Amino acid sequence: MACMVCEDDHGMCYCENDCTYLICNECKSKLHECPQCKCGLRINMFFAGKMCEAGAECSYAPCTLTRRYVVKPGDDDQALDYLRSEGHMELHPENIIEYEKYTNLQEDIGVQVVNNTLNVTGPCAILDMKRMNRETLCLCHGSWQESDLEILSGTDLTKISDIVNKRNYEMIEKCHVFSLRLNDDFNCYRSIAEWGIASSLGKILILEPMINPMQALKKNGANEFYLFASESIKTLEKLSFPRRNAIFKVHPRINMTYREYKECMHQLIESKSSHKELINLISDDVSISTHVG
Repeated sequence: MACMVCEDDHGMCYCENDCTYLICNECKSKLHECPQCKCGLRINMFFAGKMCEAGAECSYAPCTLTRRYVVKPGDDDQALDYLRSEGHMELHPENIIEYEKYTNLQEDIGVQVVNNTLNVTGPCAILDMKRMNRETLCLCHGSWQESDLEILSGTDLTKISDIVNKRNYEMIEKCHVFSLRLNDDFNCYRSIAEWGIASSLGKILILEPMINPMQALKKNGANEFYLFASESIKTLEKLSFPRRNAIFKVHPRINMTYREYKECMHQLIESKSSHKELINLISDDVSISTHVG
């Protein structure tokens, strides 16, 4: 399907209304709104999961493509420069939310513009850069912490837990796509709960495949997320092909087509069925052995 602007390249649906107007990447960079319905052309995404990126081994901060940053008062340019160099973070003033603004629920924190196709609505990491451990750049539960997981003074999120929950709800509400990355231990409990929030709000749901999908299926407990996989497919099937294509083109952590993603989700679903069959077979053998004995 050709781009409706230049008619010289493949077109996709970037419009948030999932309208029929198709635009190629080059023409998209020149437009600020859909020529047909005048809606925005960036896809809003919320990236749920552990704050540290997979494979980072808690050595570096997550990239700015999937996180937003809240800075506590008194942090200076030197601290930001340190994070840019040691944490490999592309931090810019427009990407920083002041702590006072974040904690004031009367203020709108908007979305973070990443490029001409992607906005990140959340989540946020609260940085206490004056007191952070300069030896180990580690993010956990939304704030900087020491390597032994002792919460840094002044960054205890339990003191503002209601605010964090409300802000997360707002950020999920603003997204078009809710993307969940499971960690190896499947203990990103709040993110799993946020999947339910996104589902109730009618968001497009994506369960990010592990770095090695086939190896992930062998992990104990991975196939327990088969209902998540099924629900994800259902939300995506409601969209037009050009819209689904655009979402997977824009997603910064998934390098696959929707067809490949769907196959990966079906593998996860089928692994649950195979696991049940194996358990039933073992149970039958035990029952027969007990009866004979």
